[in-house]
Amino acid sequence: MATFLSLLFLSSCINKAEPEMHLIPKGYKGPVIIIFEEKNGKPVKYEDGKRVYEITSDGVLETQFKKQQGSIAQRELKYYYYDENGREEINYLQSTQGVTDSAAYVFSKELSHSTVRYLVGKLSEGDSYYKALRKKVAELFPPEIQKPSI
Repeated sequence: MATFLSLLFLSSCINKAEPEMHLIPKGYKGPVIIIFEEKNGKPVKYEDGKRVYEITSDGVLETQFKKQQGSIAQRELKYYYYDENGREEINYLQSTQGVTDSAAYVFSKELSHSTVRYLVGKLSEGDSYYKALRKKVAELFPPEIQKPSI
């Protein structure tokens, strides 16, 4: 039994992803797409031991980071609006219970073999953000390269 618990603990450590910080331009609402392993993308950057993803004003970030493997605890995954005056945390919606529509949230996260995608803004505008996400994905990844990886 002790051996099994040790193996379980070790495998959870091996599959643990690095903490992340997503910096989103203040006031941005809509889809966010992070594209990994882009040779000419933004260089790898860390702050306080966390990966830093600086999202551009159009919601797309091409980065030289490799896509993470393994799981990441929600407490190690932070989203912020930022500008020259500082940062303001944006909550990630895991549930819609008790949600007010006066605040912006991060929600509807999707993962693919080379991207992370999510929506930022008011939950009531989610349908229009989702349509914009589908359009942006089609522009960035023509149908011939959208096939799922095997």
